[in-house]
Amino acid sequence: MVKKLNDLEDEKFFLDKSITLGILTNKINSNQKYVSYIIRKYKNQHFNDYILNLRIQYIVNQLESNKIMLDYKLSYLADMSGFTSHSKFTIAFKNVMNITPSQFIEQLKAYKE
Repeated sequence: MVKKLNDLEDEKFFLDKSITLGILTNKINSNQKYVSYIIRKYKNQHFNDYILNLRIQYIVNQLESNKIMLDYKLSYLADMSGFTSHSKFTIAFKNVMNITPSQFIEQLKAYKE
């Protein structure tokens, strides 16, 4: 089960804006209670936090490895990382990284110079 979850992470299933525990459960061919339990036990998070963290780590990695993206609008970055709105993206980013996406990008730009 954990391997299936890791394989889906590699396939970036979390970028799907409509992903739900039910959809993930269908992809893994299991039931919601068990998938939820596996995420809590092996990922140490609840489903929604798990998805948010995967999305934020994805966009952080993209920003760090592709400097052109530092000039992209936040709304585009939010969309690219699976968020339905700029504000949800900003809130999730700040919760995970302890700084706003704008501050993070400014730090990367300053570090790049």
